Amino acid sequence: MKSRQTASGAACRSTLAQSPTRLVTVRADIDTVHGLRDLEALYAFAVSPAHAPEARLYARAKALALLDDAVERRAPRSRSTLLSRELINAAASGCASLTWQSPWHYGSMLDPRTPPGWAGRVLREVPLK
Repeated sequence: MKSRQTASGAACRSTLAQSPTRLVTVRADIDTVHGLRDLEALYAFAVSPAHAPEARLYARAKALALLDDAVERRAPRSRSTLLSRELINAAASGCASLTWQSPWHYGSMLDPRTPPGWAGRVLREVPLK
């Protein structure tokens, strides 16, 4: 695995033979997550199979850190925010697992199917064997 820097300065490790074109997309997704500061936006990013798995894991980690910080500060939560550690962890479940890695899509076989018209899972250029 090679480690490269994204525009935000975050280290990005490429996984399982991704093309240079795909790595540009991965770095852009990581830069997007780096700029997010809202718990619900981070969760929405982490749960979407249209985003790179590496960036989804980063979004999950940031969301968990924000949630832990809010709990420590005893910050009031809005009624619309019903996010828990379990729900946030489930958002990107399987993204870091070689066992559950999809051979046809970038992401996990545990990723939800998306309704027609929504951005869904991204097909690999070459399926894994």
